[in-house]
Amino acid sequence: MNTSAEKLTEEFVRESKWILGDNLVGIYLHGSAVMGCFNPLKSDIDLLVVVENDMPDETKRAYMDMVVALNAHAPAKGIEMSVVKREVCKPFVYPTPFVLHFSAMHLGWYRDNPDDYIKKMNGTDKDLAAHVTVIRTRGVCLYGEPVADVFGAVPAEDYMDSIWNDICDAEDDIAEDTMYLTLNLARVYAWQQEGKVLSKNEGGEWGLKNLPEKHHELLRKALSEYRGETPEYDISAAKEYACAMLRLIGNNMQPMNAALLGLFSGFPYRHFNDALADVLKENLPKRDLIVFISADPENYEQNDDDRDGMHEMLAEIGLAFAVKHVIDRRTGKDEAAKLIQEADCIWLMGGEPTWQIKLIRDLGIDTELHRSKAVILGVSAGSMNLGRNVAYIWDDPHFYEALGLTNITIKAHYQEGEWFIPRLKEMSMTHPIVAMEDMSAIYVKGDRIRKVGKMHLIDKGEIGAITDEKLKELNHRESN
Repeated sequence: MNTSAEKLTEEFVRESKWILGDNLVGIYLHGSAVMGCFNPLKSDIDLLVVVENDMPDETKRAYMDMVVALNAHAPAKGIEMSVVKREVCKPFVYPTPFVLHFSAMHLGWYRDNPDDYIKKMNGTDKDLAAHVTVIRTRGVCLYGEPVADVFGAVPAEDYMDSIWNDICDAEDDIAEDTMYLTLNLARVYAWQQEGKVLSKNEGGEWGLKNLPEKHHELLRKALSEYRGETPEYDISAAKEYACAMLRLIGNNMQPMNAALLGLFSGFPYRHFNDALADVLKENLPKRDLIVFISADPENYEQNDDDRDGMHEMLAEIGLAFAVKHVIDRRTGKDEAAKLIQEADCIWLMGGEPTWQIKLIRDLGIDTELHRSKAVILGVSAGSMNLGRNVAYIWDDPHFYEALGLTNITIKAHYQEGEWFIPRLKEMSMTHPIVAMEDMSAIYVKGDRIRKVGKMHLIDKGEIGAITDEKLKELNHRESN
């Protein structure tokens, strides 16, 4: 912070001690002021005050008069302050009750009707989960008891819910608040991917290193505005960015609801062997409807033939379904959603992986797939698209974001000596890849992972063996 802001926080501490007396537990600074990116033109001063007991109305009135007086000398965005009781801090309570709150947006209300403000400005605030997380990782105790003694851990799901509330409408709001949402989306995704609690400035820098290049111009402009410049934005590009980031972040938030996830490499003889079949027999007691999702969406005759052929593979092992259906470009959005919702088994077919993921997103059924409690299977391109990252090895080798039902990146149809192995080795420098031979499978059920058949780990350019435990470790590592 600059000198004037430091003097203001010192005065805030002195006045708080005087007004609150023995009821004051501590005062904690968070936000940009502790993250090394305070800008008096863009930043507010974020403070969390912890008290032992409730504050009488007359004490609240005296405290608010003090805060409003200091706010007149604060940076452009003013003071943002909440008062909470110690009992909600450790163990942490979510949504978090507060006894008093102030920010510049509420200044008019307090000035016009202070009695009404004192009476009504209390309740719960989900934002406090994010504030406490910052305090525990990077905050500063300005006065009182140490951070570790006052604040308990914030569960990851509560923190995620808190920061999601700040970005969930980004696609609609980014035209009006481009800088803030561009940087905030990046730092939320950084936390999901790496567990890092970042400032907006740090989130933007992380995005330049980790997000697709097509978003870099927007990120650079947002960073320049955050640092005081006035760039012109391409709003259509900003909306595209918001849509893409919300999809990535939303997919990461979804738990795996599927009864079973099965990733297959391929079936050269169009039959299951006993090892592959046994797991399916244990997990498909109800077989009213099976839905296939095409990876060649406009090849209708082939899709119908593949639907019948793949269903016949199941029928051979005693797992015939009453009704079978294929989703391709003949299928409307509402029909596709209904099919996914009602299916007992969903099977993503082989073919061109990018065509399949585009079909899924065009129909808007990626969210329905995350919600589904069916058995979800994939073969070849379909199993690759069940992962979070797909290693696309053809014309322009790169990773693209797929469904994220599992965090394991796979390459199907692996054989020793294949032309694509050098490309996989190079790509494995950034993401480990599980190379699956045909007639192999990875089954995921809850937190249990089981492999069947031959497969290999390609990591940091080296090819090695892989075990069930290693698969579980990869799934955990990639999700963090």
